[in-house]
Amino acid sequence: MVDALLSVSSAKGIRVRLLISRWAHTRPLIPNLLQALRHTSLALQPRPDRHSPGGLEIRLFEVPGWNDTVTTQTPNATWPAFTRVNHAKFIVTDRQVNIGTSNMAWGYFHNTAGCSFNSDHAGLRAQLQAVFD
Repeated sequence: MVDALLSVSSAKGIRVRLLISRWAHTRPLIPNLLQALRHTSLALQPRPDRHSPGGLEIRLFEVPGWNDTVTTQTPNATWPAFTRVNHAKFIVTDRQVNIGTSNMAWGYFHNTAGCSFNSDHAGLRAQLQAVFD
């Protein structure tokens, strides 16, 4: 997926925006990996001295209280385990939206049964697009 994101955001001039959930179980290395992905995207831009219509924007989504959930290290935290995370999975394009239960990784599509809803309904697409804006 990383190759596809970098390819379309640089070579094809498509704007790609990722909204990544940060929660109690986010691995400590993830922010550094996301920063490296962003820097790689910038390096691949055809003309960094000009504004390109494409690019890669990465933002973190934090549910309030994400860092105060019950874990083995914090048994007396405010929130129950696994409750303070944005677990939504959707893709919005200029024409369609996909809402599904699977993580965006090959194994989830290949090895598990999930549900996926696809639509070209303009109103639904606009509502989901607003989450990123």
